[in-house]
Amino acid sequence: MEELFYDTWYLEVIAKKADYQQRFIISGSASQNGIYSGTVGTKIPSLAGVPGMPWKLSIEWYDAASATWKPSVMRTVSGYSMNEGLTKKIFSDDATAAIRDNDFNDLVIYCRNLDPALAPYAGQENPYDFSYPKKSKRKPIRKKRPVPQK
Repeated sequence: MEELFYDTWYLEVIAKKADYQQRFIISGSASQNGIYSGTVGTKIPSLAGVPGMPWKLSIEWYDAASATWKPSVMRTVSGYSMNEGLTKKIFSDDATAAIRDNDFNDLVIYCRNLDPALAPYAGQENPYDFSYPKKSKRKPIRKKRPVPQK
């Protein structure tokens, strides 16, 4: 399977829980085409896309029995935050359909779009605090109600 991207992205392998070797492949980009290790911490800080044309990301696992790399099944979760802008997490599952465990944690790649228009507040802290106050061990002071007069 392949995931299509447009524009410039940051990519990083953030998790791997697989018995098989993992790798990811980038094709059709302006500058970073190639095969990359599926090792946690592998980063591509600025992946420039080709304007108007998509570039592709695919994930593969190594089948030692046949000594070949095979495509992994992928699921994508997209998100948006004020600080990071447009993000994607790509989850993959390896093995053949007959023995696949469907956990989608074999290789996880975090992707963040680097277009400043999609993240105008990147790097800025939220000046407002919307959190609840911490519970205090002090007992609240209760005011006595005035007794109504007749």
